[in-house]
Amino acid sequence: MAVEPPKVGSWLENVPDDEPAVAILNCLPMGTFTAMFNFTGFPAMSVPAGIGASGLPIGAQLVAGPWREAQLFRVAAQLEAELRWHEQVPPLVG
Repeated sequence: MAVEPPKVGSWLENVPDDEPAVAILNCLPMGTFTAMFNFTGFPAMSVPAGIGASGLPIGAQLVAGPWREAQLFRVAAQLEAELRWHEQVPPLVG
């Protein structure tokens, strides 16, 4: 996503009952970089890229050419081995 995820239900705040399209517009920033690959069919994946200042995980989007899914998995595996994602755990929110 292009922005940190909103708190549950917050994107519905101040949305009039008779204008559900406003809720959809509130969600647009979340799909800014991913929507084009949903439409084109190019393979893409999100991989962990660290922990942000807010304590939430940050991801990086990897994209490849048509039919190059295997390339994405190879790059992701190399990144995982180098960055040791499995050792990074965000703090629990109470």
